[in-house]
Amino acid sequence: NLAFFGNPPRASWTQLSEVLSWQFSTFAGRGLNKDQLSMLGEKLLGQHASCSDYQVSWSKFAKENIPGKPFSFWMWLDSILELIKKHLLPVWNENYIMGFVSKEMERVLLKDREPGTFLLRFSESHLGGITFTWVEHSENGEVKFNSVEPYTKNRLSALPFADIIRDYKVISDGVVPENPLKFLYPDIPKDEAFGRLYNSQPSKVHPYIPSTLIPISEMRSNSSRTPRSCQSPEPPMTPGEFDMLSEHLCFDIDTMSSPYSE
Repeated sequence: NLAFFGNPPRASWTQLSEVLSWQFSTFAGRGLNKDQLSMLGEKLLGQHASCSDYQVSWSKFAKENIPGKPFSFWMWLDSILELIKKHLLPVWNENYIMGFVSKEMERVLLKDREPGTFLLRFSESHLGGITFTWVEHSENGEVKFNSVEPYTKNRLSALPFADIIRDYKVISDGVVPENPLKFLYPDIPKDEAFGRLYNSQPSKVHPYIPSTLIPISEMRSNSSRTPRSCQSPEPPMTPGEFDMLSEHLCFDIDTMSSPYSE
C-alpha cells in the first residue's frame, strides 16, 4: 500500500522516543537517557511534551521545519547522529556529551558550579554542530556564561574533539592565552575525563620544528553585543609561540561574545 509510505500513521511520543534511542544505540553505540529524551520531546512537541501518549505525525517529525529554523526535527537529529558516528564516537560512548539540553537549562546547571566547569551540547541552530559552554564568576560575584561557535564536521576533520578541549585557548584584552575549561560537568577534572582520548602520537625525527593545531577564541568585551560569524580557529603553531602571536602569525581568530551563540 503506497499510501502507507507516503503518509505513515501517527505514533505516540513514547513509541517514537524508544525508536530514537534505539537508533542512537545501533549507529552510535549508546542510546539516549531519560533526560536527553525529555529535552528532545520538548523541542519537538513544545507544551505537549509532558504527554507521553501525544500522537506525533510523520509530517511534524520529518517534514515541517522546527519553528524559527530552516530544517526539520529529523534533519537536525540525523545530522547530529552523523556527526557522532564520524567525529565524536569516543567522547559520546564515554557519556561525556550531555548533548540535548537547552540554553536555558544549561545556565541552570552551570550557574552554581566551580569557575571553568563546562558541558558539551549539540547546537540548536546549526545542523551537525557541537559546542561547549563554561561558567565564570567575576570579582563582584556576577555569573557569566561563554559558549564557543559550534564545531561542525569540517572543523572536526582537522582536529579531534578531545584535542580541541585539551588545547583550547582564549585571548582576552591582550592577556596571555589560557584554557578556561577546567571541569567537565558536574565536577570531573578535564584531563581526568578526556586524558586517555587525547591524541598522543610519538614524536618523529624531523628537520622542522613540530607545530600543533591550537583552537583559539578572542573574548570580546561586553560592549560588543552582536555575535559575529566564526572563522577557522585552528592556526598552526607551537605551544611556545603564544606570546608572539601578533609578531609571527597571521590568522583569523574565532570570535566569541557573551551572551553566547546557540
